[in-house]
Amino acid sequence: MNPNPSPGLPPSIHLIGPVSREPVAVMTHWRLFQLLGQTGRSSRHLVGRAGGEGRVCSALASLDLLTLTAISGSGRFYRLQGPPGQDPDAQYVWDAWSRFAGATHVRDIMRALLRLRRMRRLQGIAPGAPETNFSLPKGAES
Repeated sequence: MNPNPSPGLPPSIHLIGPVSREPVAVMTHWRLFQLLGQTGRSSRHLVGRAGGEGRVCSALASLDLLTLTAISGSGRFYRLQGPPGQDPDAQYVWDAWSRFAGATHVRDIMRALLRLRRMRRLQGIAPGAPETNFSLPKGAES
């Protein structure tokens, strides 16, 4: 486990290793959140399970709706696998991290993402990518 050099975060939350060691991460039980910071800047973050633990990615630089892949601001490539969902560990990390980041407003934008995919008639995903169910699990809608 990487040490946590960030005062204000619980000791159970640690920084992810450099992109050079993990350029690609597969995320399951994923969600998409929009965060508004104290400076008024907005950012979008994937929250889910990657590398066997809950994870929050740095602000997204891009998100491909067809392939359900994303590139974070740090340059890490995320491949979203399986249906969107909730993971208790990921939610714990997100709650702590968003407080630490000084979020003034947090919004779950999963429904908006799924609605946009439906509007664009994106069924399934690009050839070669794992099959994915694109509806929210029962009870996960907020």
